[in-house]
Amino acid sequence: MTNQDESHGNDGTAGEETSAKIKSILADLLEIDVGKVRDESNLEDLGVDSLLYLEFFEELNDELKLELNSALVGRYLTKNPISTVGEMIELVRLYQDRGEDYFRKQLEEE
Repeated sequence: MTNQDESHGNDGTAGEETSAKIKSILADLLEIDVGKVRDESNLEDLGVDSLLYLEFFEELNDELKLELNSALVGRYLTKNPISTVGEMIELVRLYQDRGEDYFRKQLEEE
């Protein structure tokens, strides 16, 4: 088992639920069918832009009960860009697992 697997526990249900919520939020914001939002889907091709990221993070905070610092995550994404829905899901899981301090440390190291 990898460290990443351990951080999510053995229960894949929580990870699948998070993934489904993220895809649902993106689909709602983009006004597209959730079936078009797949892990390999390119965010830019779907229509995700910087304004949508802000709305997305706000919705995530509400839906997943996160206290996601969108300014911090925005700075992190500037230095570590993502391009797919799957990468977005991993980013959110990373935030859930490691919290804000992880992102702060990553920005300090660069």
